[in-house]
Amino acid sequence: MLREEYGLAPAGVLGHSAGEIAAGYADGCLTAEQTVLIAYHRGRMAPDHGVAGGLMAAVGLAAGDADARLAKEGLAGAVVVGCDNSPANVTLSGPAAQLTPLLEALKAEGVFVRELDTLGIAYHSPALDAFSGALRAELEAVLPAPKPRSATWLSTCYPLDTEDPAAAACGPEYHVQSYVSRVRFVEACAAIPADALLLEVGPHALLRSPLRQNRAALPYVSLMKKGSEAGASLRDGAADLWRKGVALAWRVPAAAADDGAAAAAELPRDVRDALVSWNHATDYDLPSYSTYSGGKGTGLFEKTYDLGARCSAPATSRSLVPCGA
Repeated sequence: MLREEYGLAPAGVLGHSAGEIAAGYADGCLTAEQTVLIAYHRGRMAPDHGVAGGLMAAVGLAAGDADARLAKEGLAGAVVVGCDNSPANVTLSGPAAQLTPLLEALKAEGVFVRELDTLGIAYHSPALDAFSGALRAELEAVLPAPKPRSATWLSTCYPLDTEDPAAAACGPEYHVQSYVSRVRFVEACAAIPADALLLEVGPHALLRSPLRQNRAALPYVSLMKKGSEAGASLRDGAADLWRKGVALAWRVPAAAADDGAAAAAELPRDVRDALVSWNHATDYDLPSYSTYSGGKGTGLFEKTYDLGARCSAPATSRSLVPCGA
């Protein structure tokens, strides 16, 4: 829709966790049907295999500090850094029985902790390894001929300098890796060009905070807002891109040919105003005060008010004019 409605093509893409599926679509590697099927199989794997008892939590630690703390507590290998979100935030993932005591200790130390509702599934952890083969088999049927990833797709499931051939294509192995491995969001964000504008396509700007923590100097726009109609949010986001200097190819609704008001209602005000142009090729004489004033400063024109019966009063009068009965 962004391409068709607004002429917007991304200069690069990256996805966080399941966002790697959307990145594959945006990169041209997946059809819409393949995108939906990958998300479907990925989403059903853990419930279908009875996974339970897991926990994930956002924690205000850097990845290195989190890894060190897990090793100190003897939890390395069971509880892991599932997502390296920013230099000051990670998502820990693992069995609730082992992770919960650590979270309580971190809270007591004043560290930010927010448990996430993942229905008892510890994504991006060893808990998923047991059925990664089943996911791979399903994805092989969906992606029989994987397409190569472009250089502008910044991977968040492989190191950017990896030589692993599985990282070169948007295939079954790539999406299994995205499902079970650590999300390398910090590394990917560091590779975003310095002149980029960040556009998030996802529910309610969930990545706004980590994106700002990673690349504070880059302008940011979100296309979806909680509590707002999706179409309106998208149009507002597109208008925000335009305000930030992005060249967009606006498609004026067909109603513009017959009903300008109906067409205008479809465009954000900033964009609507930008579509107005003025022709200054011809000069016109404008009236001045002297055009309408007499020698004594009185008006050359007089308006008479009808007061009823047979009387009237000029607008410039200071007294009433007698009226006949």
